[in-house]
Amino acid sequence: MSCAKGKILVIDDEKLICWSLEKDLVKEGYDVLTAQSSAEGLRLFEREAVDVVLLDIQLQDGDGKALLKTMRVSDPLVSVIMVTANDEIQTAVECMHAGAFTYLHKPFKFEGLLLNVEKAVESRILRKKVQEWEFLERGKYDFSNVVSESPSMKAILDLVRRIVDSEASTVLIQGESGTGKDLIARTIHYAGRRGNKPFVSINCAAIPDTLLESELFGHQKGAFTDARQTKKGLVEEASGGTLFLDEIGDMSRELQSKLLHLIDQKKFRKVGDVKEQDADIRIIAATNKDLKREVSEGRFREDLYYRLHVVPIDIPPLRDRKEDVPALVSFFIAHFNQEFRKSIKGLSSEAIEILMKYNWPGNVRELKNVIERAMILNQEDIIRPEHCPSEIECRCILKDTFRPTDRETTSQQLPSCLVGIPLEAIEKQVIQLTMQRTDGNQSQAAKLLGIGRDALRYKMQKFELIPAEEKPKIENESPAEIQADY
Repeated sequence: MSCAKGKILVIDDEKLICWSLEKDLVKEGYDVLTAQSSAEGLRLFEREAVDVVLLDIQLQDGDGKALLKTMRVSDPLVSVIMVTANDEIQTAVECMHAGAFTYLHKPFKFEGLLLNVEKAVESRILRKKVQEWEFLERGKYDFSNVVSESPSMKAILDLVRRIVDSEASTVLIQGESGTGKDLIARTIHYAGRRGNKPFVSINCAAIPDTLLESELFGHQKGAFTDARQTKKGLVEEASGGTLFLDEIGDMSRELQSKLLHLIDQKKFRKVGDVKEQDADIRIIAATNKDLKREVSEGRFREDLYYRLHVVPIDIPPLRDRKEDVPALVSFFIAHFNQEFRKSIKGLSSEAIEILMKYNWPGNVRELKNVIERAMILNQEDIIRPEHCPSEIECRCILKDTFRPTDRETTSQQLPSCLVGIPLEAIEKQVIQLTMQRTDGNQSQAAKLLGIGRDALRYKMQKFELIPAEEKPKIENESPAEIQADY
């Protein structure tokens, strides 16, 4: 029966040692397997999911170091503690380079071994959690999570796929805030050959220029007043992976020159250091500024601009790709259904119409926030217009006049979309929308419009909103008398 504290495999050709370690480790709450040969140990290792291996280096039928390498290839997360009577430093170093967790000399005290076993089990659990997190993180940035119904976004995804398959060392992503620049950058990273290496991100606008150089390149101890110890920079942390420079348009010109050197020479120097180090990274830069204008106005280096602009990606704002709105809404509803444990089916036609007419100054990020808010507050299985925030609804002086609210501010002008439209056309549209909102209940619609039911039916007949056979019996009343119900 498997034990909660962990499963230990002891491989040692001395039967007494196997018996003794099994007895003592079982007392400590571990599940223990033993093997007295390399072949038997490998068979048990391949059959059982073990957490820690106690492995003797010198076995009668094989080399413990070779078995260590085989185990690490089979299960990179396993913690292997090497045990030997040989105290040669070179042997210990070779084992550690091969991936051993630690190296113990015989004879050893059980208390010391037990402490190492506990640490080895904790290390495996932690590395397994990190691996699971990386797997989930990589899954978030799969191509299937980039919604693309509009021709412009489909073209961008085709370009991103070509970049992923290439060796392009620099990529420039341009677009307004909230359009998804970070998502595209992470998709490029995780879908490419560098996907199992670090993705390191920094917002150049969020860090003062005096600190940004140290953050990027690191510093030597004593390089400046607060440099009490040597520090790795983000370029070094991203080795083999991707460095994402968000809002690069806010980087100072002095630092731009050092970034250009990094891109051209693939080398960098820590603050306060005299030696350069090699850098194996892909650089993805993003900005919501017009870098070409920044260059013309002298705020951005022209040579750096053209070096970054080798593979440009221009993400259009959401207002220019409204076809993506319904698909994005469905994606966010599915996401938040899982996160909030809800079962929202979708949006009403009126709510979709509101979202499609809105200009989305905050782009996809704003749409995501709107859906999240609606799902948190909604107690139904459909999102309706009243679940949407007021800023995306129609806000004009007409609505403020006839639908007073407790808001402190009201609009001061008519929306430009109403200018030049015949009054009867507006009246007809208002009646249609009100009837839709009340699911065809004429009495409720008349109440909302502030008119009598007969007056509503007269207007509906006039605008051909009801069949002729349903014409109200109001022959004895004139249109003027009916309109007096207003």
